[in-house]
Amino acid sequence: MKELPRPHLIVALCLATAGPGPVLGEEGENVNADELIVQMGLMQRHLQKLDLSVQAGNETLAGFYIHELEELIESIADAGVVYHGYPVGAMTETQLPPAIETLEAALGAGADADAAVGELVDRCNACHAATDRPWLVITRARGNPFNQDFSP
Repeated sequence: MKELPRPHLIVALCLATAGPGPVLGEEGENVNADELIVQMGLMQRHLQKLDLSVQAGNETLAGFYIHELEELIESIADAGVVYHGYPVGAMTETQLPPAIETLEAALGAGADADAAVGELVDRCNACHAATDRPWLVITRARGNPFNQDFSP
C-alpha cells in the first residue's frame, strides 16, 4: 500500500507553489478589482477580529490587529491605488490612521475603545460612500464566527 504524504509536507508544497500575493498597481495606475478586493477583504477580517478583541477586553490582541491593519493601509497608500478614478490609496491613508490613533489612545488610557472601533468602521463606510459604493456597508462584529478565542 502506498504511503500518503504527511500533512506538513502538503502544507509546505502548497506554500512553495502558491506564488506571491496580489500586487497593487504602480502609483496612480488603475488596479484590477480582484487585487483591491483581496486587500480590502483582509482589512475587513482584521477589523472584525480587532472589534472582537476590544469587545473581549484583550488589549494585546487588539494591538496585534491594529498593527496588521496599519500594514495593509500602508501597502494600499504606498501603491497610490486608483480604482475607477478614485484615489483609494490616498483616501485610505488620510481616513483610517486618525481613527486608529484614537483607538490606540483609548486602549492605552483604558477609555472607551468600543466607541473608537465604531468610529473606525464609520470611516470605512465613509470611504465607500465617497467612492460611489454606499451599498458596501461594514458593520460591527455581532458574534464570533472564527474558531479563535478573543479573551485575554
